[in-house]
Amino acid sequence: MKKLQTLLVLILVVGISTEALARRVVRRVVRPRATRVVKVSKPVLRYPRLYLGILGQGTALMESEDNVTTMVNSGGGFDLYGGVLFTKYFGLEISWFNSFHATNEPHPNDVYRDGMYTTTLVMEGLTLDLKLRLPTRTFVTPFLTAGGGYFWALGEGGNGDMYGGGFQAGVGVDFALTRWFSLGGKITYRGLILSEYLGKDERGYDYWGYENSYLNVLNFGAYMQFTF
Repeated sequence: MKKLQTLLVLILVVGISTEALARRVVRRVVRPRATRVVKVSKPVLRYPRLYLGILGQGTALMESEDNVTTMVNSGGGFDLYGGVLFTKYFGLEISWFNSFHATNEPHPNDVYRDGMYTTTLVMEGLTLDLKLRLPTRTFVTPFLTAGGGYFWALGEGGNGDMYGGGFQAGVGVDFALTRWFSLGGKITYRGLILSEYLGKDERGYDYWGYENSYLNVLNFGAYMQFTF
């Protein structure tokens, strides 16, 4: 009888121990592990940053009281430019402006200016601009530019050459496809005050026209840009 009681007690103890062990194993299996959140930080852009680009553009000469705008057709050309971004908002940009134009009046193939003829006119300029960027939370960045520079217009063989200064203001939008490459568009207004080179006077000195030509120039185009 005592052996039977002892056996029952052992069976009871083993059963309780087995149940406790099973519960502990189930807890370890079922207990969910804490989820580890990994934060992915965006790459930090360090300033200043340099950039280079090329812009293809059309050039429209808006008619004014100056007869040059009636004698020269609208044309097109390109800008080669580079600059530095001191912050994500502010930068400086230098540019070489180039535009090619055919002529029409007062003769079918020639521009006549004080005894000189030319069938083509090439407008060029070196400019310096302040650049104000307006960053958004997307890859699209609008911007404004304003500045001035030295401009010249060259005819064939020096005929009809004009030189002078001017100012400009522009607006555009930049689409950053990567950290290093972007595409964009830009519209720029240029106000140019050019004096014509008339040749030599009777004493052999360079002679310039007394009246300046004021040109209203509107450029519009698209660019690709590399930022370092």
